[in-house]
Amino acid sequence: VRFDTRGDRLLGGTSDGTLVLWNTVTGDRLVAASGQETLREGHEFHIAQMAVAGADRSILITAGYDGTLRLWDLGTSGRTGIQKQVLSGIGLVNAFAASSDGQWLATTSASANDGAEAGATGASVSGQFGCQFWNIEELLKQPRPQARMSLNGVHKSELTSLSFSPSGQYLATGGRDGVLAIWDLAQGSLLTQTRAHRRNTIVSSL
Repeated sequence: VRFDTRGDRLLGGTSDGTLVLWNTVTGDRLVAASGQETLREGHEFHIAQMAVAGADRSILITAGYDGTLRLWDLGTSGRTGIQKQVLSGIGLVNAFAASSDGQWLATTSASANDGAEAGATGASVSGQFGCQFWNIEELLKQPRPQARMSLNGVHKSELTSLSFSPSGQYLATGGRDGVLAIWDLAQGSLLTQTRAHRRNTIVSSL
């Protein structure tokens, strides 16, 4: 579950892939633009993660066990619940994070993809396990958006956690290998890495 940025709506993701919006003042379910109280045209099953993003915080991003990332309209102009983009083919998304200004998105998948396989168009550090960096406005407007860059070459197993710095200049990544890495997003380069935990300890949260 997650509150939207206004705090008067609560968003719930379910194991059957549907989304439910609640009015936190009245406790009632909100009716979406489709006329339904639940958003059913999305994930096939199990919504794993959610985040509110976009410059005006009107976009809901969801990741599901069906291997898709979806962007939804949370605006109040009668389009609430309209699905604006479906990003597929990036594997099972273990983690994603949105920058504090709502304009950037980092995603990681459980599959071993390098920059070329992920469709990256910008800088890339060669390697097997990593994450992709997206512009949210491009995700919304382009029919086939591509990642600005891929950050790879450090982790030896799948990534499990991502976090932007408050300024949005840096991205921290953690993985099943117990490694914590910090990246400079302006340069697309690794700043530092460390194994802050004992061997075989997963970095589960950042």
